[in-house]
Amino acid sequence: MKFLSSLGRMGLILVLVVFGISSCTLTSSFIDKLAEDGTHIIQIEAERFQFIPSQIRVRQGERVRLIFRSRDTTHGVAIPEYQIRKDIPPRGKGETIVEFTADKIGSFTYRCSHLCGAGHAMMRGIIVVEP
Repeated sequence: MKFLSSLGRMGLILVLVVFGISSCTLTSSFIDKLAEDGTHIIQIEAERFQFIPSQIRVRQGERVRLIFRSRDTTHGVAIPEYQIRKDIPPRGKGETIVEFTADKIGSFTYRCSHLCGAGHAMMRGIIVVEP
């Protein structure tokens, strides 16, 4: 009985450690803040046919700076409503910065613009511009 109780405590500790590590990793790897000049800065990671986060929210009239980094291969980003199309270099080779003023209200799709594999067509995200 004492052995089972110790095993239960070890399991609980393991769950807490794993949860703590994963939540720290998630919150520390993304930037979503305002710069001193009021620019809304958001870091977006590209990996395995997805953007993380896949939905971002900004206010109409805000200056927006999106910082794209790849966790694997070369990707791209296209935001047709803002005439944006750029490549995102592979992991460890830098980042791509996209800046624009969110002057249109609505939801706008951003997608991968560089053929990156079988799931390429599903690699999309949404920018929501709120009043």
